[in-house]
Amino acid sequence: MNNDYQRLKQNLTSLITEIGYETIEQLDAAIVEEKVPLKQANEELKAVKSAHDQAKSALTRAEELQKRFLNLRASQQQLTELDQQREQIAEFERQLAEYEKANKLRQAWNDLEKAEQQLNTRKLADNEAVHARQQSLQLLEDARARALDVVEHPHHIEQLAAEISQLNTHLKQLEQLHLLQQQRANTSAARQQIAAQLTQSNQQKAQLRDAYDSAEKELERLQQTVDQHVNIDAMRTKLAQQIKLAKSVQTLSERRKSTTQDIEKITVDLQTAEKELNAAIQQSKTLQLQWYTEQASVLAHELQPGQPCMVCGSKDHPHPALAQDVNQLVSQAQLEQAEITVQSRRKQVYQIEQQRASKVQQLDELDARSGELIDELGTAADRPLPTLMSELEQLENTERQQVLERERHIKLAKRIRALQNELSTLQQGDEQLQQSLQQYESQIAGFDGQIRVLDPNQTLASASLDSLQQQIDQQQNKREKLQHEYKSTEQQVREREQHYANAVNSADIAKRELITAEQQFSQAQMHWQSELNHSTFTDVAAFKKALLTQAEVERIAMTVSDYQRRRITTESQIEQEQKAIGTQVQPDLEQLQLQQETVAQQEREQQAAFNTLTKRMSILEHAQQSFRKRERAAQTLVEEYKVIGELAQTLSGDNESRISLQRFVLAVLLDDVLHEASARLQQMTANRFSLIRGQDVGDRRKHSGLDLMINDSYTGQEREVNTLSGGESFMAALALALGLSDVVQSYAGGIRIETLFIDEGFGSLDSEALDLAIDVLASLRASGRTIGIISHVHELKQRIHKRIDVVREANGSYLKMR
Repeated sequence: MNNDYQRLKQNLTSLITEIGYETIEQLDAAIVEEKVPLKQANEELKAVKSAHDQAKSALTRAEELQKRFLNLRASQQQLTELDQQREQIAEFERQLAEYEKANKLRQAWNDLEKAEQQLNTRKLADNEAVHARQQSLQLLEDARARALDVVEHPHHIEQLAAEISQLNTHLKQLEQLHLLQQQRANTSAARQQIAAQLTQSNQQKAQLRDAYDSAEKELERLQQTVDQHVNIDAMRTKLAQQIKLAKSVQTLSERRKSTTQDIEKITVDLQTAEKELNAAIQQSKTLQLQWYTEQASVLAHELQPGQPCMVCGSKDHPHPALAQDVNQLVSQAQLEQAEITVQSRRKQVYQIEQQRASKVQQLDELDARSGELIDELGTAADRPLPTLMSELEQLENTERQQVLERERHIKLAKRIRALQNELSTLQQGDEQLQQSLQQYESQIAGFDGQIRVLDPNQTLASASLDSLQQQIDQQQNKREKLQHEYKSTEQQVREREQHYANAVNSADIAKRELITAEQQFSQAQMHWQSELNHSTFTDVAAFKKALLTQAEVERIAMTVSDYQRRRITTESQIEQEQKAIGTQVQPDLEQLQLQQETVAQQEREQQAAFNTLTKRMSILEHAQQSFRKRERAAQTLVEEYKVIGELAQTLSGDNESRISLQRFVLAVLLDDVLHEASARLQQMTANRFSLIRGQDVGDRRKHSGLDLMINDSYTGQEREVNTLSGGESFMAALALALGLSDVVQSYAGGIRIETLFIDEGFGSLDSEALDLAIDVLASLRASGRTIGIISHVHELKQRIHKRIDVVREANGSYLKMR
């Protein structure tokens, strides 16, 4: 119920205060007052809208009239251009009229040209037919003369056939004899080849036996060598691992050299940046001192005779501290720019310090890794890398030599087995060759008996098969030549007789067609002359000049038609626009547009004002209705829980101090924490800063009592904690953490916080502040606590001997205890 009371009370109050009024009576009066300007604004809006509609209508009519004036001018200009084309169009019309006249004579002229062309063709055909008839007659007479020369060819052909038959009989006998002789020669050659193979086989067997004996001796020697081989695989593996480690050491050495050079370069950059920072700080201090010095001159320029001084209050100003030129004094912008430069230089120094710390850390990691590799190498570390690689190469060469010797031993054993197989194979082949030799000798004896039967007197043996075949071919060619000459001569005579008959017939036809063509040409010429005499053309040249191509006719006709259409359209448009314009004058569109825009702007402004008043009235009326409704609902709760509500209001922080009961208890605990934390912070800041709890109520709408403030002993003033620098903020946070741990231990009844971890933040401290912070942590460690620090700051690494380093490598990171 208390919550309902508080909620209703807050809602009732907020409904009025949110819209700028303190009571409901003020709200009611405001609603009545707002109705008058709202009504007046509505009437003014209607009047402005009516004026805007009239301006838009006037502008629309003016735009339509302006468009008609523009159209009229464009049409008149187009009509002028058409008048300039009148003579050319008249010439085109005359050409079309002449073309129509000439087109009526075109058929007669085409008939005449066609008849003349046909006549020339028939004359040429007649001449060609007469010439062809004469040539055919001459060829026929030549063929008949050649026919008399081949009358005796049939008798000679019969004689040659009898001679060829006799020669063919002798040829068959000679071919059979040559075949037997060839078979005997082939068999004899095969016998000799078998005999040669036997001889060669005996030689190969002797060579194989020698090679077999030599291979057995070599195999025995290699067996002794292979038996002496040792296993050098383990030696080679160990040496390869040592070379890999030596290369890694060499690579780390090169990287260490490069990193050292980077550190030297960064150190030079850091010295330069520190010099620039010191110069910027000195410049900033100089400007601040000059600014403080010049403030008297600035104040003196503001003094007026008879007016009290802003410093001492005196109305007399006998010796004002006036500067020669106020414009040359140090300005606030220069001070701010100098401070920005100092901050930029500090940031640059911090970034370079971070780079150097990172490089130094990399150098330490490289040294550590290099030491591990050297330890792993052991005694091999004293030998240079080229010596190790040379030893590895010698081992590999020895290993390759051993492999080659073992492979040669295996190949030689296979070679001996192969020689044994070849000897056995040759022995079996010799037996088969002996059997083949006996068979060939038996076949040769059989061929000799057949030859004696076929040629007992050995007369055929002296004859030449090629010579006999040549005689037969010669006689056969003579017979075929005579047969061909006889048949071709008869065929040629028949063909040329037929060709002559055709030529005579073609000549007669060509003569008749020539006569017909001459008659048609005469008729066409008479018809053309008659048509030309009845036309307006004086001669053929005038007729041809009037003829045009179809493309030219279409182009000219289209040009004339387009010109006429455009002229009619333009004249019609001019008449329509003149009729529509009448006696009206050309409007001033710019003036009308300006008037319309002015009225439109007035309408927008008036609409915005009306909307603002309407919205304001709606908000007021809605707040009034909500207040009345909630006021009626809260009457009972307000009377019943007024005392309880005020008590809860006080406990929840709705009081003059804006502190609730919970925040009051926390404030007491916070004071204890701040007391312990201030002791730590003063130690880290050389007794400059201490932490206190803020007492200012501030904004009445917010709760207070737990705000932190910094007491600066240098200035003697309190200020917000957010005014501390980055390093100072870290020290304050560290002091609070330590103070909180002390208070928790004192309140916890025997429970102790033995271990604290601090993550980063030390990089924002200068060397002096870092020393003070380390001293505080050292005192905590002396009291029995364990302090863990997580940081990348190189100076901390030098101060802390027991630590865990995270070492980064290409294949990953690992932890190393130091």
